[in-house]
Amino acid sequence: MKKGTRILAIGALAVGALAISWVSLWLTFGPNIPPKTFILDVDISQLSKGEAAAKLAVEKKEELNGKINFTIGSEKFAIPVKGSGVTFDVAKSLAAIPTRSWGINKLLSGVFATKKIEPIITIDEESFTRAIKVVELDVNVAPRNADIVYDGVTPKLVKTIPGKILQRDAVMESVASTWLRNNSIELTMKERAAKISDEEAEELLGFAHSAVSAPVLVTLATEKPVKFSLSPQVISQALTF
Repeated sequence: MKKGTRILAIGALAVGALAISWVSLWLTFGPNIPPKTFILDVDISQLSKGEAAAKLAVEKKEELNGKINFTIGSEKFAIPVKGSGVTFDVAKSLAAIPTRSWGINKLLSGVFATKKIEPIITIDEESFTRAIKVVELDVNVAPRNADIVYDGVTPKLVKTIPGKILQRDAVMESVASTWLRNNSIELTMKERAAKISDEEAEELLGFAHSAVSAPVLVTLATEKPVKFSLSPQVISQALTF
């Protein structure tokens, strides 16, 4: 065999081998979900999407029909999944699985790479708002406004104490990104400022001092004017800020 012919023969064999490997990868990938594919640690490899949905429903039945657990600091809370508006959207999750393609990189990845598909969680805001209120009632704390109170006739500043609140949007984001992956969803409280600050209350201290600095003479404009005096002690008990 001549050298040129031999080179052509080797080339043809190489192309043939490559074509066979390519087709082999195509067939191994298969028309269904590719090998080494997982959702929530459930192996759904080589299943149809219908079979995968059924398997997920069985494997995750307890979590899907149980409770959504929360941890806030050292305290634990839970709300039932039913009625919470939180749903595992299986169809959208399965739609994110890569499909078979003739592209060599996609074929290699589809056959040999481990694919962990993120579950898609949808939340109905109205239903979730009703459900999470049970937790909010336990953990939300209203702030205390700064105030001025009298100790006898001496005005004193009562400083503000910030409140704390669950941010519902942040809670929903945490649920969407964490539910079904972890046993409990960790939440953080946001500080809630008081409406009246210490600085605003301090601005009234001068007036509070002046108001009780001396008795106040009062004249009632009646047919026969009546005069009487209000002592600083009486004034301090009547004033509110």
